[in-house]
Amino acid sequence: MVDNDLYSGSCPAADIVCLVVDEAHRAASSNYAYAKVIRALGNQQVRVVGLSATPGTDRQSIQSVLRHLKISRVEYRSEDCADIAPYTHDKDVDVIKCRASSGDDELCMLSSSRLQRYLDALLQLMGTVLQQNNLLVSSDPNNINMFVLNEAERTCCDLNIPVPNRPDATHALKMAKFVMQGKQKLAESGSAKLWEHLRTHTKPASNMDLLLFRHTAYVEMLQLLRVMDHSVASKHVRRGRGQGGSSSSTEHRAKTSMLKKVLLQHFDLQNQNSRVIVFVNLRSTVQEVVIELSHCEGLRVNQFIGQGVSKSSSIDISLDSQQTGRGQGRGQSQQEQQQVVRAFNAGEFNVLVATSIAEEGLDISEVDLVVSYDVVTSPVRMLQVCIGCIVLYWCCAVARQSALSSTCCQITIIWDQM
Repeated sequence: MVDNDLYSGSCPAADIVCLVVDEAHRAASSNYAYAKVIRALGNQQVRVVGLSATPGTDRQSIQSVLRHLKISRVEYRSEDCADIAPYTHDKDVDVIKCRASSGDDELCMLSSSRLQRYLDALLQLMGTVLQQNNLLVSSDPNNINMFVLNEAERTCCDLNIPVPNRPDATHALKMAKFVMQGKQKLAESGSAKLWEHLRTHTKPASNMDLLLFRHTAYVEMLQLLRVMDHSVASKHVRRGRGQGGSSSSTEHRAKTSMLKKVLLQHFDLQNQNSRVIVFVNLRSTVQEVVIELSHCEGLRVNQFIGQGVSKSSSIDISLDSQQTGRGQGRGQSQQEQQQVVRAFNAGEFNVLVATSIAEEGLDISEVDLVVSYDVVTSPVRMLQVCIGCIVLYWCCAVARQSALSSTCCQITIIWDQM
């Protein structure tokens, strides 16, 4: 709004002497409102103070923030600094391993291992094409990650750098990222989310797409996921969960069961006026978690999601379509988001299930516990939610850490594949 007011003259630029920019890392884009405000101020003498806990993931993005905000001096503070320490408190971070029932657990571990091998084979397939085009040093899937693929993409886009077959390399990069995202879905949220991800890309658009889709590993992976999906649906019916519950994977059921246990214990030890935020990675998971928690006595649950339209039109993130008036796949308007935050602060509900949109910039006064339901793979996101949390992870790693926070507890709940 400020940039529009400056350009229209509603806000006289000459009257501005100091500009404080919160979440300054967003100015990495020259099109963001922060950068537009600085341009609107022109050469006027204004003191600009930019604040950010996560200024950028690399030097280039940090430099972009400094350039767009015209920052000439950088100050760094950590929780150990003398002027910060009085306002911070220790945070306990615990790890809880959760397992399914013995039969489901064994099947899930075997299936997950097979899915990992299939995805690694497909990543190596695309990696070989990229290596042949001098974009990767090695096609070993253990040496390929999203950062490596992004760097390869920058090289491929540079027309001054010779690439033997640029069109094939471009499509191979796209499919390698598609497979890499699948690996992340499997690690963060389990096989059900991997299955959802693969179904978003079913029509081949290039020779690289065909090469991937016709590969034995891809065909067998889809067959396994279909069998697992059918098995979950059958068990869901047999267990009589057609009323109110949601059909979900073994991993999801184990994690939600542990989440219920932890939340109920938390409110028993605290009181019903305590407040908890549950962070998830995907909108589809928001609804699944909210439905599960809504059946627990003492838990008053609501959701907080972004404003955009969900990519999956089959997912209805509205808990009460009559109340919100939104169709399937629609997000929350800014007014609805503000209403949710006000209601949460007022204690009208005590559990808020949210996507990463709620990790920064929300005016929430006090939260006793924060839960990361899915794996937080980004150090930037980990800092954003660093106010004390229970984290429910679908992965093999176990970690115990201490971090800057208010007086809260962080518990990491991990799906045990060991």
